[in-house]
Amino acid sequence: MQSIGVPVQDSCSLVRLWAHEALRVFHDRLVDDGDRDWFCGMLADMLPKHLGMQSADVFQVDTAAAAANATAGSETADAAAGQEAEQVRRASAAVALRGVLFADFLQPGGAQAARYQEATDTAKLLKALEEALADYNAQVRLSILRIGCSC
Repeated sequence: MQSIGVPVQDSCSLVRLWAHEALRVFHDRLVDDGDRDWFCGMLADMLPKHLGMQSADVFQVDTAAAAANATAGSETADAAAGQEAEQVRRASAAVALRGVLFADFLQPGGAQAARYQEATDTAKLLKALEEALADYNAQVRLSILRIGCSC
């Protein structure tokens, strides 16, 4: 399979790409944490229903972080067990889905070498972002110098 000219390794990679795009198109426009968690839960619900896959098989789910995230947002300590379980499930989906990121700037070489790929290495991602920021800052400084020195 190809995704924007780049081979997709397997069906799980394709589902992660789909989830990333859904998050960028819809999730990023939501303004409320509850709505964002609902959206992530809904996306997780669609996997078994329409694709026959479980989110734990596709995404790396950190259940401890999800449980902490869910209980941090809980307003009453005596919430019903069903509501708590639903909150943990949605928080788990949110934590897993928010960890999925695809980018086209991870390869050195500029636009010619740009390949849309999953960013799985945080150190490599941070390095690429820092390099892109340094390049941008250098371009802005050069532009400011050119404007300031209009001889």
